[in-house]
Amino acid sequence: MIVTQRIRGLFWLVVMTQLLVVSLVYWGHFLVMGSFYTDLAMPERYILYNLLMLGGIVLEAIYRYDRNPGLINRPLAQLHLVSLRQTIAAAVPVFFGLVAAKDPVISRVFLFTAPIPLYATFLFANYQVSRWIARATFRETQTEKVLLVGSRFKAQKMRSWLERKKLLGLVPIGLLTNEENGPQMDWPVLGGTEDLESVVKKHQIRQVILVEFPAVTDFLYTMISLCENLGVRLVVVSDLDETFRHTVLYSEDDGVSFFSMREEQLENPINRGIKRTVDILVALFVVVVILPPMMLLVWLFQRLQSPGPLFFRQTRAGMENRPFEIIKFRTMHVKNPNAASQATLNDPRVFLAGRLLRRYSIDELPQ
Repeated sequence: MIVTQRIRGLFWLVVMTQLLVVSLVYWGHFLVMGSFYTDLAMPERYILYNLLMLGGIVLEAIYRYDRNPGLINRPLAQLHLVSLRQTIAAAVPVFFGLVAAKDPVISRVFLFTAPIPLYATFLFANYQVSRWIARATFRETQTEKVLLVGSRFKAQKMRSWLERKKLLGLVPIGLLTNEENGPQMDWPVLGGTEDLESVVKKHQIRQVILVEFPAVTDFLYTMISLCENLGVRLVVVSDLDETFRHTVLYSEDDGVSFFSMREEQLENPINRGIKRTVDILVALFVVVVILPPMMLLVWLFQRLQSPGPLFFRQTRAGMENRPFEIIKFRTMHVKNPNAASQATLNDPRVFLAGRLLRRYSIDELPQ
């Protein structure tokens, strides 16, 4: 898809720009620090650390490229996290290089103050430079005139998406629809679906977006054939999520394509091993450090307001509907007629301190 390719191309243009600017900032910082400290000798050693820094930036970019390469129109808070991650990725190889080489010459003051201007550089590049590069790259000669085809309602739902893609050169021209009534449109209605050929030629359309998967496949075949003959791109908005009333994931394996309802990350044995390791480490920390004082505090609350066992045990259904037993701090009185039913607001079965434990999910700490 053209948008995907433009986003990925823009991503690497921004990364390459960052590599250049980061090197300039790095050496600018070197010159500034050199005016205050006379021990910034042997600049060839600093070249090595500059290369390590650039290597860390490239590795972080490769990791992010397959996940979320888009920078345009992302909230500033998200760009802050991206910039922070890039700064860490640039600093970690330098730190390990420093430790591995046991370098006595390099200035620690220089290295440990460098991340500050680096972070500012990353944030500025991710927020502003990416926009400049997009405008310069997808200027007027690279714009894509877009024609929407289909339901008025579905077309209007595309408004915010198209607005976010303006910097990538997508310019909506109008809509073709057979509906006479519907929501107010942001673009003119240029005719019905039968007018596709004449409208494409008149307005020099370069991309047609079918805003919903057609119920009649013959119509789709006609659209594909017509767009191929006219030399324009045809893309179809997937509405499988609405059809299935569930998030749908696409995957391909050994030449066979699938739609599924869930992404099974834990079926990867490496992911499962990492999760199990983290579970054990976190659980050990909680059991040794946090749980003992919390048990004492909850026990005191229970002694004062509702004497009885410290823990509440209940059988639940887990993965593949297998039963397992959960352990929670008891927050209800011992003698109540319906202990298994879900608690409600101001439930009389819950003692006063138990409401506080539930509000802050402290009762779930043992599990």
